[in-house]
Order: sequence, then C-alpha cells, then structure tokens
Amino acid sequence: SREAGLAPLPYQYSDHARWQRESLEGSGELERGLHYWTEHLRGAPEHLELPSDRPRRDDRARRAGYERFEADAGLRRGLEDVAGRHGTTLFSVLLAGFGVLLGRLSRQDEVVIGTPVAGRGGDASECLIGFFVNTLALRLDLSGWPDAGGLLSRVSSVVRMGLEHQHAPFERVVDSVGASRSLSHTPVFQAMFAWQS
Repeated sequence: SREAGLAPLPYQYSDHARWQRESLEGSGELERGLHYWTEHLRGAPEHLELPSDRPRRDDRARRAGYERFEADAGLRRGLEDVAGRHGTTLFSVLLAGFGVLLGRLSRQDEVVIGTPVAGRGGDASECLIGFFVNTLALRLDLSGWPDAGGLLSRVSSVVRMGLEHQHAPFERVVDSVGASRSLSHTPVFQAMFAWQS
C-alpha cells in the first residue's frame, strides 16, 4: 500500500502538546513570553473605536466580516520595492498600511491588530497533522506622524519581537494581561490581519 512507503513521523501531535505543556513551562520560555506580552500590551487601548452607524451591543452576534484584498503583480512589485528599500518584509509593509488605515479611521495613536502564526517550530512538524496556529496581538504605535521609514521601523520591530515570543499561547496572554471580558467585543484586539501568499 501507499502508506507502507511513508517514513515514520519523528513525533505525533500529542508529543507537541506535551512539549508545550511541560518543556515550554519548565524551561521558563512561557514565563518570558508572558512577561513580554504583558509589557507589550500594558496601557494599550482596549477597543478599536471605529466609527459606526450603530452603538456596540452587549449581546453581539458571533459574526465577523472580512475584506479580501488581492494585489496585482505591479502593485506587489512596488510594495516589495518599498520593503526592500526599508529593510523589512512585505508583511510588515502591508500591516503598517492596515494599521495606519485603522488608526486614521479610529483617530487613535495606537492600534492592536491580531495576526495568526503557524506555530510550527521546525521542519519535523511540516508533515504532522494538527492545529498548531497561535495568535499574536501586535500593538502598533502611530503617534507623532512618522514618515514611511520611521513607521516601517516601528512595525518591523513589533513583528520581529512578536515572532520571538510566539510560543506563549494567546489564551494565556489574555489571562496574563488581565484583558476585560465583555460580550460586546473580543479581548485585546478587534481587528485581524491574515497574510496568505
């Protein structure tokens, strides 16, 4: 059979879950990650105050919307050139643009945007079936009307530090930062940026 020719997996999903529970907590990496996120999100705005035609309801429906955006080849090349000139990634350029849009619409100097990360810590997990995704809450500082280079430097730093501390499970981050719970909004952030290339 086809299965007979497959190499055995180096570990199973249950091994990953055990590692996350034991090794991550036992090594102090979880504590370091939670400390980083607590400091990163200290004093961050609890709500993204976008203008709307209705007040925020306490019994919000569990519905979300999304806007799909596809860049044509010319726009993508232009954005990649911007990223290259500023020594950052296309992801950071697009996240910065999204952050500025949200900041201007909400009239806020800081916005917190969630983004999913793969959560797979190495080549060995590539063949493994299981849900590894984690969420990062990236706090963008838009204050002082920075120029493009200044803004991209800020955003790149936030993304880099977020990725360095991505192993702290988001539900633990929410508890660690003491985010208020409400039926009218999600804790920590209310907008996500999902990158699919």
